[in-house]
Amino acid sequence: MTEEFISIGKIVSTHGLKGKVKVITDGSILSEHGNGLEIFLSPDSKSPTFKIISVSRQKSLVISIKDVETIEAANPLVGKNIYIQKSNVPGLPVGEYYNFQILGLKPVESGIPITGFTVCSVMENPVHPILEFSNGETSVLIPFIDKYIGAISLQAGEVEVKDWQAWIDAL
Repeated sequence: MTEEFISIGKIVSTHGLKGKVKVITDGSILSEHGNGLEIFLSPDSKSPTFKIISVSRQKSLVISIKDVETIEAANPLVGKNIYIQKSNVPGLPVGEYYNFQILGLKPVESGIPITGFTVCSVMENPVHPILEFSNGETSVLIPFIDKYIGAISLQAGEVEVKDWQAWIDAL
């Protein structure tokens, strides 16, 4: 994937006979800001674009795509990843972040960098997300809540982790 695009989900099946598709999302971009969003099915600006008409949450996320009006038209989309251009990512209020923005941030504790570790994934959990920090050999899972995670600075590329050593000792 090029740096210009981010993955926001995957089409996993069709839904009904009118061309709707079920999607598993990567974060909240699609579920909260999907209506009218221009999407790509490959991370290439030369690939065809599709426009989302509507997004609804049933047992899973269901989207309607412009000009995909039958199950026959929707079937070839199943299994495809959904991408958007980073320049089209809707803005968020101060202090809120998309998962892709947190990836690669380095942990710090009391302003002191914790060398070798970066955020390698943000795992969705019914109660709260979990940040996975890794140095390539060791993974540390920390709940993404105020008790354990402090300030995030996208500009500095850092995320404040409270009591890092306790997480290492728990391994």
